[in-house]
Amino acid sequence: GFVAIEKKADGCFFLNKLYVKTLNQRGGLGAWILGELTSEMPGLRELRLQVNRQNYKAINFYFKMGFVIECVADFDIGDGYFMNDFVMLKKY
Repeated sequence: GFVAIEKKADGCFFLNKLYVKTLNQRGGLGAWILGELTSEMPGLRELRLQVNRQNYKAINFYFKMGFVIECVADFDIGDGYFMNDFVMLKKY
């Protein structure tokens, strides 16, 4: 797996990446990683992330982890291409 997180402000973090190899999904590893990660984040109040609106497995995982959809956003990545995402938020 792979995880990347960024501190945005005091107590506010952004989860850039959380990848778990397909063979290792659905066994609790993602929940464990997220739990370990957040336990190491001092003063955590809010955790945000972006997920593709068509990535139903990831969206459902984040719902189970207590995230809600904060907004729908289309991010211009150049040359006429857009990332069509949900911005999700979990408050602690």
